[in-house]
Amino acid sequence: MFLEAYQNKKAGLIVTGIVPADKVQPDMFDTTDCPKLKDLSEVMDVLNGKFGRDTVIFAAQKTNHDWQPKFEQRSPSFTTDWRELPKIPLD
Repeated sequence: MFLEAYQNKKAGLIVTGIVPADKVQPDMFDTTDCPKLKDLSEVMDVLNGKFGRDTVIFAAQKTNHDWQPKFEQRSPSFTTDWRELPKIPLD
């Protein structure tokens, strides 16, 4: 607001992270009551009860998997690791 009687300075405001309310990812520490999240949690509980623990989880939830990718199946990284450069025999 500009008033001639006062010294004024220009200021800016940067607003980021604006998303529609229906696109906000739930936060497990959020205390607001969200009926859709409550319904989702109940469905997840039913599925996990029927098919086993951690069958259905949030994508951001960390899990402890016994499964690990096979080291032999990885792609070569010769563009970033000198030890993996292809070797050509000079015989």
